[in-house]
Amino acid sequence: MVYTSDISYKYPGQEPINFQSFDCKENSHWLLLGQSGCGKTTLLHLLAGLLKPTSGSIKIADTDITTLNTGKLDHFRGQHIGVVFQKPHFVQSLTVVENLRLAQYLAGAKEDDKRIKSLLESLNLGHKLKVKPRELSQGEQQRVAIARAIVNQPKVILADEPTSALDDANALEVIQLLESQANEQKATLLIVTHDQRLKDHFPNRIQL
Repeated sequence: MVYTSDISYKYPGQEPINFQSFDCKENSHWLLLGQSGCGKTTLLHLLAGLLKPTSGSIKIADTDITTLNTGKLDHFRGQHIGVVFQKPHFVQSLTVVENLRLAQYLAGAKEDDKRIKSLLESLNLGHKLKVKPRELSQGEQQRVAIARAIVNQPKVILADEPTSALDDANALEVIQLLESQANEQKATLLIVTHDQRLKDHFPNRIQL
Protein backbone atom coordinates (compact mmCIF):
# COMPACT_ATOMS: atom_id res chain seq x y z
CA MET A 1 0.00 0.00 0.00
CA VAL A 2 2.90 2.35 0.78
CA TYR A 3 6.12 1.63 -1.07
CA THR A 4 9.20 3.83 -1.32
CA SER A 5 12.32 3.35 -3.37
CA ASP A 6 15.56 5.30 -2.86
CA ILE A 7 13.89 8.60 -2.02
CA SER A 8 15.89 11.66 -0.98
CA TYR A 9 15.09 15.28 -0.32
CA LYS A 10 17.30 18.36 -0.30
CA TYR A 11 16.46 21.62 1.44
CA PRO A 12 18.17 24.68 -0.11
CA GLY A 13 21.72 25.07 1.17
CA GLN A 14 21.70 21.75 3.03
CA GLU A 15 22.96 18.25 2.40
CA PRO A 16 20.36 15.85 0.96
CA ILE A 17 18.48 13.55 3.33
CA ASN A 18 18.45 9.97 2.08
CA PHE A 19 15.77 7.56 3.27
CA GLN A 20 15.86 3.78 3.24
CA SER A 21 13.31 1.99 1.07
CA PHE A 22 10.36 0.27 2.73
CA ASP A 23 7.11 -1.50 1.89
CA CYS A 24 4.05 -1.23 4.18
CA LYS A 25 1.22 -3.60 3.36
CA GLU A 26 -2.50 -2.83 3.46
CA ASN A 27 -4.00 -2.69 6.98
CA SER A 28 -0.56 -2.75 8.65
CA HIS A 29 0.42 -0.33 11.41
CA TRP A 30 3.90 1.21 11.62
CA LEU A 31 6.01 3.55 13.68
CA LEU A 32 8.55 5.79 11.96
CA LEU A 33 11.14 6.34 14.67
CA GLY A 34 14.14 8.59 14.98
CA GLN A 35 15.73 11.40 16.96
CA SER A 36 14.73 15.02 16.43
CA GLY A 37 16.20 16.43 13.24
CA CYS A 38 16.64 13.10 11.45
CA GLY A 39 13.96 13.85 8.85
CA LYS A 40 10.84 12.13 10.25
CA THR A 41 8.45 14.99 9.46
CA THR A 42 10.12 15.51 6.08
CA LEU A 43 9.46 11.86 5.26
CA LEU A 44 5.83 12.16 6.31
CA HIS A 45 5.40 15.23 4.11
CA LEU A 46 6.97 13.33 1.22
CA LEU A 47 4.58 10.39 1.74
CA ALA A 48 1.65 12.80 1.88
CA GLY A 49 2.71 14.50 -1.33
CA LEU A 50 3.23 17.81 0.44
CA LEU A 51 6.89 17.75 -0.65
CA LYS A 52 8.32 16.27 -3.83
CA PRO A 53 11.43 14.11 -3.44
CA THR A 54 14.67 15.09 -5.12
CA SER A 55 14.97 11.50 -6.32
CA GLY A 56 13.25 8.15 -5.94
CA SER A 57 9.63 7.04 -6.10
CA ILE A 58 6.71 6.79 -3.68
CA LYS A 59 3.80 4.50 -4.46
CA ILE A 60 0.50 4.80 -2.65
CA ALA A 61 -2.16 2.28 -3.68
CA ASP A 62 -0.08 1.39 -6.76
CA THR A 63 0.15 5.03 -7.89
CA ASP A 64 3.54 6.73 -8.03
CA ILE A 65 2.60 10.08 -6.53
CA THR A 66 5.89 11.64 -7.64
CA THR A 67 4.62 11.55 -11.24
CA LEU A 68 1.36 13.41 -10.56
CA ASN A 69 0.93 17.09 -11.33
CA THR A 70 -0.29 19.42 -8.58
CA GLY A 71 -3.99 19.17 -9.41
CA LYS A 72 -4.02 15.39 -9.71
CA LEU A 73 -1.90 15.04 -6.58
CA ASP A 74 -4.28 17.23 -4.53
CA HIS A 75 -7.23 15.14 -5.72
CA PHE A 76 -5.41 11.86 -5.05
CA ARG A 77 -4.40 12.98 -1.56
CA GLY A 78 -7.94 13.98 -0.71
CA GLN A 79 -9.26 10.58 -1.73
CA HIS A 80 -6.54 8.23 -0.49
CA ILE A 81 -4.39 9.89 2.20
CA GLY A 82 -5.40 11.21 5.60
CA VAL A 83 -2.92 13.34 7.56
CA VAL A 84 -2.97 14.10 11.28
CA PHE A 85 -0.53 16.97 11.84
CA GLN A 86 1.39 17.53 15.07
CA LYS A 87 -0.57 20.74 15.62
CA PRO A 88 -4.15 20.68 14.31
CA HIS A 89 -4.78 23.34 11.68
CA PHE A 90 -8.46 24.25 11.56
CA VAL A 91 -10.36 27.08 9.95
CA GLN A 92 -11.17 28.81 13.22
CA SER A 93 -14.19 30.66 11.86
CA LEU A 94 -15.88 27.34 10.99
CA THR A 95 -17.52 24.89 13.36
CA VAL A 96 -16.28 21.32 13.81
CA VAL A 97 -18.84 19.93 11.36
CA GLU A 98 -18.03 22.67 8.83
CA ASN A 99 -14.30 21.87 9.02
CA LEU A 100 -15.10 18.24 8.18
CA ARG A 101 -17.42 19.27 5.35
CA LEU A 102 -14.54 21.36 4.01
CA ALA A 103 -12.31 18.27 3.97
CA GLN A 104 -14.95 16.45 1.92
CA TYR A 105 -15.29 19.39 -0.47
CA LEU A 106 -11.54 19.74 -1.02
CA ALA A 107 -11.32 16.02 -1.83
CA GLY A 108 -14.04 16.35 -4.43
CA ALA A 109 -16.25 14.11 -2.32
CA LYS A 110 -19.98 14.46 -1.85
CA GLU A 111 -21.04 16.28 1.32
CA ASP A 112 -22.05 13.55 3.74
CA ASP A 113 -23.32 14.86 7.07
CA LYS A 114 -24.42 11.36 8.07
CA ARG A 115 -20.84 10.12 7.78
CA ILE A 116 -19.52 13.15 9.69
CA LYS A 117 -21.99 12.79 12.55
CA SER A 118 -21.44 9.04 12.83
CA LEU A 119 -17.68 9.52 12.87
CA LEU A 120 -17.77 12.27 15.50
CA GLU A 121 -20.11 10.21 17.66
CA SER A 122 -17.71 7.26 17.48
CA LEU A 123 -14.99 9.60 18.79
CA ASN A 124 -17.27 10.88 21.60
CA LEU A 125 -17.60 14.25 19.88
CA GLY A 126 -21.21 14.07 18.76
CA HIS A 127 -22.10 16.95 21.09
CA LYS A 128 -19.39 19.20 19.61
CA LEU A 129 -20.63 19.50 16.01
CA LYS A 130 -21.54 23.19 16.23
CA VAL A 131 -18.57 24.21 18.40
CA LYS A 132 -15.64 26.27 17.09
CA PRO A 133 -12.20 24.56 17.31
CA ARG A 134 -10.82 27.11 19.79
CA GLU A 135 -13.55 26.09 22.25
CA LEU A 136 -12.27 22.50 22.35
CA SER A 137 -9.74 21.02 24.75
CA GLN A 138 -6.40 19.85 23.40
CA GLY A 139 -7.51 16.23 23.48
CA GLU A 140 -10.77 17.09 21.70
CA GLN A 141 -8.92 19.02 19.01
CA GLN A 142 -6.70 16.00 18.39
CA ARG A 143 -9.76 13.77 18.01
CA VAL A 144 -11.34 16.22 15.56
CA ALA A 145 -8.05 16.21 13.62
CA ILE A 146 -8.27 12.42 13.44
CA ALA A 147 -11.90 12.65 12.28
CA ARG A 148 -10.91 15.11 9.56
CA ALA A 149 -8.07 12.85 8.41
CA ILE A 150 -10.32 9.81 8.02
CA VAL A 151 -13.63 11.37 6.98
CA ASN A 152 -13.00 10.45 3.34
CA GLN A 153 -12.06 6.86 4.28
CA PRO A 154 -8.43 7.05 3.11
CA LYS A 155 -6.34 3.98 2.39
CA VAL A 156 -3.34 5.52 4.17
CA ILE A 157 -3.35 7.42 7.48
CA LEU A 158 -0.24 9.45 8.35
CA ALA A 159 0.17 10.94 11.82
CA ASP A 160 2.95 13.34 12.82
CA GLU A 161 3.81 13.16 16.54
CA PRO A 162 0.13 12.80 17.51
CA THR A 163 0.93 12.20 21.20
CA SER A 164 3.87 14.54 21.80
CA ALA A 165 1.86 17.13 23.74
CA LEU A 166 -0.44 14.68 25.55
CA ASP A 167 -0.33 13.06 28.97
CA ASP A 168 -0.28 9.26 29.27
CA ALA A 169 -4.05 8.81 29.40
CA ASN A 170 -4.79 11.04 26.41
CA ALA A 171 -1.83 9.61 24.46
CA LEU A 172 -3.18 6.08 24.91
CA GLU A 173 -6.66 7.20 23.86
CA VAL A 174 -5.36 8.84 20.68
CA ILE A 175 -3.32 5.78 19.71
CA GLN A 176 -6.26 3.45 20.31
CA LEU A 177 -8.47 5.74 18.21
CA LEU A 178 -5.97 5.77 15.34
CA GLU A 179 -5.60 1.98 15.45
CA SER A 180 -9.32 1.30 15.65
CA GLN A 181 -10.15 3.69 12.81
CA ALA A 182 -7.37 2.25 10.65
CA ASN A 183 -8.64 -1.28 11.33
CA GLU A 184 -12.20 -0.28 10.52
CA GLN A 185 -11.14 1.05 7.13
CA LYS A 186 -8.38 -1.55 6.53
CA ALA A 187 -6.04 1.41 6.12
CA THR A 188 -2.27 1.46 6.42
CA LEU A 189 -1.27 3.53 9.44
CA LEU A 190 2.12 5.23 9.78
CA ILE A 191 2.92 7.24 12.89
CA VAL A 192 5.96 9.50 12.95
CA THR A 193 7.19 9.82 16.52
CA HIS A 194 10.00 9.89 19.02
CA ASP A 195 7.54 9.09 21.82
CA GLN A 196 8.90 5.97 23.51
CA ARG A 197 5.48 5.24 25.03
CA LEU A 198 4.21 4.00 21.66
CA LYS A 199 6.75 1.25 21.08
CA ASP A 200 4.78 -1.42 22.93
CA HIS A 201 1.78 -0.88 20.66
CA PHE A 202 3.54 -1.25 17.32
CA PRO A 203 5.78 -4.22 16.45
CA ASN A 204 6.33 -2.83 12.93
CA ARG A 205 8.95 -0.09 13.01
CA ILE A 206 11.06 1.89 10.57
CA GLN A 207 14.10 3.39 12.28
CA LEU A 208 15.49 6.52 10.60
